[in-house]
Amino acid sequence: MTETWREALLLLHSLAWEGDLIDGACEALNQACADGAWQGKALLDLTPAEVEEILQQKVDAQESQALLRVAETHDRLDRDGDELRKALYNLNAFVESLRR
Repeated sequence: MTETWREALLLLHSLAWEGDLIDGACEALNQACADGAWQGKALLDLTPAEVEEILQQKVDAQESQALLRVAETHDRLDRDGDELRKALYNLNAFVESLRR
């Protein structure tokens, strides 16, 4: 998994994921690894099947990887984490800013 969170977010946007849905998925994935059924497992080590089970919806492998990359950044208390959370607040504006 070498893509950046920005590339992952663009992919999810292209697959019609909305900011609030991505935010909710990040929270669910992080919670599952922090104190849920996958407690102690590294977020980026989740399989696509586990991501589907946590989110209770079908996702393909590429989509799963993108969600994990974004979720990994989502809870960080650093510049990238702040930028990601801001991007999710207005995903369309974020995508447009990258296209300029």
